[in-house]
Amino acid sequence: HRHRFQHLVLYATGDFQRDQRNVRRLDPTANVANPAPDMDAIAAMVQMMQVHRHRALIEALQFPVEHPRDYDTASLETPWASGACLAISRPLFEATGGFDETFFMYCEDVDLSWRARALGFVVRTCPRALFSHAVRDRGVDPKILRMILTSTALLAHKWGNPDFAAWIDREREARKFPPLDTRIEPVPEAWRVVADFDHQFSFAETRW
Repeated sequence: HRHRFQHLVLYATGDFQRDQRNVRRLDPTANVANPAPDMDAIAAMVQMMQVHRHRALIEALQFPVEHPRDYDTASLETPWASGACLAISRPLFEATGGFDETFFMYCEDVDLSWRARALGFVVRTCPRALFSHAVRDRGVDPKILRMILTSTALLAHKWGNPDFAAWIDREREARKFPPLDTRIEPVPEAWRVVADFDHQFSFAETRW
């Protein structure tokens, strides 16, 4: 789903819980961004975007189970914003070009967030906007695992981390996945300071 406003685009994936009532039972005050966009949730993201003068990438908070990735509870700064539900300002979109379409699925949000930060934009979590996202109890699907390992390999190559790329290559080989045959343009070396490959697939410190 994509909703256009004057100065931003709100993206939300189709992979979410369809019943807002389950969220409302847990928190009657919740502003839920899906399935039918809740204008209070969207307003909260727009207000945060205005505070940052449209130089931001802002994610809704996953609910009822939060993403374990860390964020600062005072500044609401986070290393990268989940593509499950986020607001992209027009200046940020124009500066970054949006998502890199080399990534078919997974890690495109990490890449966009890192490029945004490298260009001087901020990445924030908006706790006043909640997004119900079904990510639990999926089990291990070989097709999904292959997509994840492909995207993480591309991320490592794009952001210049050969050690992480080699580790992913070994993981792919152990599962008899074919070698990576997609090439991706590397980012400038000066940008690599924002990348975090020290926390495996979280790409950031986690809270649990």
